[in-house]
Amino acid sequence: MFGDNDPESPKPKFGSYWIKEGKVVGAFLEGGSPEENNAIAKLARAQPSVESLEVLSKEGLSFATNI
Repeated sequence: MFGDNDPESPKPKFGSYWIKEGKVVGAFLEGGSPEENNAIAKLARAQPSVESLEVLSKEGLSFATNI
């Protein structure tokens, strides 16, 4: 899980990656821009490898936008 899921936030934006055997196999984003939603969809199709869940958690949405 990444982002701001606080319902009190003026513009909450959060998401999640599903990882299986070291690869992204799914992704979800709520509150993203059209560009960010496209990046999440591209990431889900590409199913890149993930070296560290800790790093992935810290990178959050930027992981998807850098694919």
